[in-house]
Amino acid sequence: MGMEILDISLRAASGAFLLLGIFILLRDAWRTSIGRLASLFLLGTLAYLIAAAPYNDQLPETVRLIALIGAIPNIVFFWMLGRALFEDDYRPDLLSWGLVLGMLGMGLVIVYANLPAELDRFMSNLGKLIQFGLMAHVMLLAVKGRDNDLIERRRKFRLLFITVICVIVVGTMMVEYALVEATPPKWLLLVSASTIFIVTFFSVSYLVSLRADDFVTALIMDEEPAAPPKVEELLTVSPADKVLMERLTTAMETDRIWLDEKLNIGALATHLQTQEHRLRRVINQQLGFKNFSQFLNSYRVAEAQTALRDPEQAHLPILSIALGLGFGSIGTFNRAFKDQVGATPSDYRKT
Repeated sequence: MGMEILDISLRAASGAFLLLGIFILLRDAWRTSIGRLASLFLLGTLAYLIAAAPYNDQLPETVRLIALIGAIPNIVFFWMLGRALFEDDYRPDLLSWGLVLGMLGMGLVIVYANLPAELDRFMSNLGKLIQFGLMAHVMLLAVKGRDNDLIERRRKFRLLFITVICVIVVGTMMVEYALVEATPPKWLLLVSASTIFIVTFFSVSYLVSLRADDFVTALIMDEEPAAPPKVEELLTVSPADKVLMERLTTAMETDRIWLDEKLNIGALATHLQTQEHRLRRVINQQLGFKNFSQFLNSYRVAEAQTALRDPEQAHLPILSIALGLGFGSIGTFNRAFKDQVGATPSDYRKT
């Protein structure tokens, strides 16, 4: 009985923290896609606390159904949030919401339909496989995009994010496979509730410590494209950063170092004989770019526009132009060009 009371207390406290987190996110970041997705994920986590409680069979069926509707697709909400955090151009699309509905439908069928044992086992394993796949994808995004990221606070957050998710993924996998068809013991549910309480407490404590402006300058950034600094803003740049910006401008506009397909932030920092963190800060804060690829593509796409307008280069295939400007593939070129210009390279050339 004491264990059940402790479990209820932890879930209630976690629920209060989650509601506070949702309030802060909606108050300060509801205009951003990340703010809305983070609120949705926290709401799904709150639903999970109710749906996974050891006494949930004593709840009214309507309450239990609502909790399941919020909890079952929460891993998809997490995946969407992770993509929004680590992919600057990601916005929830029909595929994302279709995955939400698909996971929800499969989960409700497993819970309420009287399926044959083999089919029930197959659908349960399929759901777990999808869940782990989505979590692995988010972790891959966090690792893969770290070197390309120009926002220092988000780069540090990636490491914390990866560490926490690794612990959760490994723990979840161990529990899922250790208790394939068994009912989870109460102590294990208590451990789960305690983990959620600890993570929720520190996460909401971090949100409370942020000012409203931090949501658009740190993890939850303004969705409008960053604009280059105004002339008066450049006057506040330190002398050292001014020198670095001059050398960076020479390297990009005179030396055209961006033509190197393998150029990355480390190689550019070595070329400029400066530290990576200084170069990241200058490109982000003084030039307004969120990631290094976006910075490189601003030069490459501008040159591509000139080439596509040039009658003397009309005979050149678009692929040749793309590869000649440092793009690794035609797909990467097409996406970067459309994001920056608003039209595909072929349509641009025709007009």
